[in-house]
Amino acid sequence: MKGLGPYDVGLRLLESRGRSRGKLAELLQARGFDAIEVQAALDKLARLGYLDDEKHAEAMARGWLNDHRSKADVLQRLEELGLPPGMASRVMAKAIEELGYREIHAASVLLAKKGMQLGPKAARFLAGRGFPEDLCEKVAGVAWDG
Repeated sequence: MKGLGPYDVGLRLLESRGRSRGKLAELLQARGFDAIEVQAALDKLARLGYLDDEKHAEAMARGWLNDHRSKADVLQRLEELGLPPGMASRVMAKAIEELGYREIHAASVLLAKKGMQLGPKAARFLAGRGFPEDLCEKVAGVAWDG
């Protein structure tokens, strides 16, 4: 991407996959563009509709929830996108409501997909994926010490 300005590089980076404003800023600055150039490019990309943190975060949250991930895991992943404060929780709550997501169902489906037998190993597996301990015990059918 030699010879291109931050707007063009940003546009190319967005073509390959959606990104948050914060992550795109990091990538552009890592390529040697100064902060003022980067902010101007990000503003232009947002104004033209190519960069929208909320829409990007909503799509990511729906995808992760549909993959039967725990709420804690999805929230952490959303926060790692570099979203504005409070957006991750708001977006996740909206996605949970829209999808009718139930964490106990997600945990059960995840165990079934992995072909795991119920028991302590299954409880540890779910806990390692961010599911709450009481839910792990319930789904895995075992009292577990963590």
